[in-house]
Amino acid sequence: MVADAQYTPEEYESKRGWGHMSYEHAVRLAVDAGVREAALTHHDPERTDDQVREIERSAREFAGRISDRPPRIFAAREKMEVAL
Repeated sequence: MVADAQYTPEEYESKRGWGHMSYEHAVRLAVDAGVREAALTHHDPERTDDQVREIERSAREFAGRISDRPPRIFAAREKMEVAL
């Protein structure tokens, strides 16, 4: 699954309806759909690499809290290739 998960849950509250979801929404969708892997995309260009890694870590932690068999969650990166 590829999901436009630009926001943290805190950011999402003030940006609801802007056409992007939070990483928690993306993870919940991935868990509910039973996908094996989920790429989080459309990172805010103002974020640092460390901030994107923190979102990735938080998303994985959230997935582990809501599922006994969470999907592999990762932040998509420029020029990344994913074999389907």
